[in-house]
Parts: sequence; structure tokens; C-alpha cells
Amino acid sequence: MIRHTSPLLGRSLVILAVVAVLLVTLSATGARSQEYAARAGDVLDVVVIGDGDLSRLVTVSPEGSIFLPMVGNVNVVGLTLKQIEDRLVDLLKKFIKEPKVVVTLRQGTTDKDFVYVLGQVTRPGPYEFRRGWTVAELLAMAGGAAPHAALRRAVVLRRSVAIPIDLEKLLATGDTSQNPELKPGDVLVVPELNERVLVLGEVAQPGYQDLKEGDRIIDTLTRAGGPTIKAAPEGIAIMRNGQPVKVSLEVFLRQGDMDQNVLMQAGDVVNVPETDRRVLVMGEVAKPGRYFLETRIPSRVLDALMMAGGPNKGAKLSAAMVIRQVSGKPASIPVNLEHALKNGSSEQNIVVRPGDVVYVPTGFQVQLHDVLQTISGMWLLRWFFGIR
Repeated sequence: MIRHTSPLLGRSLVILAVVAVLLVTLSATGARSQEYAARAGDVLDVVVIGDGDLSRLVTVSPEGSIFLPMVGNVNVVGLTLKQIEDRLVDLLKKFIKEPKVVVTLRQGTTDKDFVYVLGQVTRPGPYEFRRGWTVAELLAMAGGAAPHAALRRAVVLRRSVAIPIDLEKLLATGDTSQNPELKPGDVLVVPELNERVLVLGEVAQPGYQDLKEGDRIIDTLTRAGGPTIKAAPEGIAIMRNGQPVKVSLEVFLRQGDMDQNVLMQAGDVVNVPETDRRVLVMGEVAKPGRYFLETRIPSRVLDALMMAGGPNKGAKLSAAMVIRQVSGKPASIPVNLEHALKNGSSEQNIVVRPGDVVYVPTGFQVQLHDVLQTISGMWLLRWFFGIR
């Protein structure tokens, strides 16, 4: 007699079968698999319950990591299967609500014991454990530290314990307190020396800058080529661990207050914003400095000239220029202000924009290169704040 099974009952039987398989797998591997520390070359079965696309067999790479979609590379060497599950759950929480992960050992590399070296060494990877081995001997076997190794911040991972190691002290003085004996499954991690700060915005050379001991904000800005003509130095901000750090370069430049010339730390982010409505007037004018543009109506070159007190006696108005940032580079726009004053020519009396520099030379011919040298780098800061 043929018995018909309802679709609902059939689905329940499938779920029970999956659970049974998981229980059999877990009982087969036993308590030992949960205490087993993952090694390079191991094949792990990662099951993300309810998401077949993420569930897969993965192999632990020579560098000690596995790859899963969405979360990328995850370091697992030296972790138990339960610790790997917990780590994957934490990472998947960003994408999946209440993820459930089961990790089992499908295939181990060997019954031999290994220790591992990761990070800034010549030959990272697994090394067959030898009884009595110390950190120094493992480091030597791995070819020594790489040039950008952060020797003071090395660490030995032993199950869920992290043992800090000062390799610089060990190598320099042979300090035995920094040279513990290793155990099977230990992982020596030598991180990268990342003594840099990030400079963003209106500087000549935005990007990462190497940080030297004792560097302050002025040193960092100088190394980044100084502010551009479009910079707003009064708005310079430093972010440290996600929190703003108080800084006022104007107070430092005017009063010499070193508290405002902030001591930099690795990982700091410096942002030099673009000016909103300021123009800089320089050269043969009565009051060179920065001036804020009218917001209601467009301001022109002659307006900026008048704000600066007008030209000096030796000014050559016919050879004036407006310096403007174009496609990230300063460009010169010649303006004959003498013609504009005599004839009221709007063609020469052009509209100025925030960040423009109006330069009125003396009687001799001045090239753009000469002006840029005058206003480049940190000298520009003093001009911005009217300090000459």
C-alpha cells in the first residue's frame, strides 16, 4: 500500500534530517573537535543556518585565514571551532539578523603539532612544533622581522589568551621575559608598523604622511606641502579615535600657544576644509590679507581691491592677476585693473570666487611661479591669518 505524505510533513522530515546530520557530525567529532585549534591547511565546514549561499567548505590559508562572502578574510588559526563560530556570528551581525553558525572540522592537515607566524616576517606560515622552542627561535626560523614590523607590539596568541611580546627588547638585550617557551598551536603575530597620519582636503599633497617622534600639526601640514589657496585654515580639524581634538592654528601663530600646535598621534586624521567665501588680496595694496565676499551680490576684483584699502603708490594695476585653483592646480588669470578703473570694463573686472587670490604687483613684471613661491606652504597660513 502506498502512503501519501503531506508537503508540510515532508518539509518537517527534511528539517529533522538536517538537524540529525548536524548532531551526528558534532557527536562524531566529539569534545576534542571543539577544543581543536584550527591550523593552516585545515578544511572547515561552515554552515550559516538559513543561508545556503554563505554555507560552504573553506580551507585555512597559509596566512591563517578563511574567506566568506560579505565578511571577507577572517583569521582563524589558533582558534577553537567554537571561537570561530563566535567570530563569524559577530561579523555577520552587520548583514544578517541573529545569524546562527556551525563550524565543524571536515579534514585536518596532520596529526603533527604546529606553531604559526603571521604578519611582518620574512616567511610567515605554519612551522612544525619542536619541544622547547621559544619565540626567538620561531622568529629566526621565519627569517626574522620584516622592515616595517612593529616589534614592540608583537603578541603570542594561545587559545583565548594574548601574550604581549616586545621583540625590540628581546632582540636588543636578549631579555628572557620577552622570550617565552611556545606550546602547540601558538600563533606569533608581528603587526605592521603603521606610524602614519592621514591628511585630507585642501593641502598640496593629501594622503598618508609618515609620523616622526615629536611631530605636531604644523609639522604634518608642512610635510603635506601646506594648505592650498582654497584652504580654510581656521576650520582645520583633527579626528582621533573618532573624537575631535581642539586645535587653533591662529592662536598658535599669533600667541605662540603650543597647546594649539597639537602633538600628533598615529592614526590621527587631519582635515583641511575648503573656504566658503574668503578671498586673499596680496601685493601692493594698503591692507593685504583675507576678506570675506558679499553673499547677496557677486563681488569683483575691484571690490576686493577696495576692501584691501586700495592700491599702493607703486602698484602696477595693469599687470594684476587672479590666482584660482583649476582642476586641482593653481592657474593665473591676468586682469588689467587700470583699464577697468578708467573705462569701467567688466571684462577686466571679473567676478572673484571663494578661494581666489588677487595679486597686485609692483612696477616690474611678476610671473605666476614667483607668486606661488611667496604664498606656498606654511607662509600661506600667516597670510590667511593676517600675520606678516
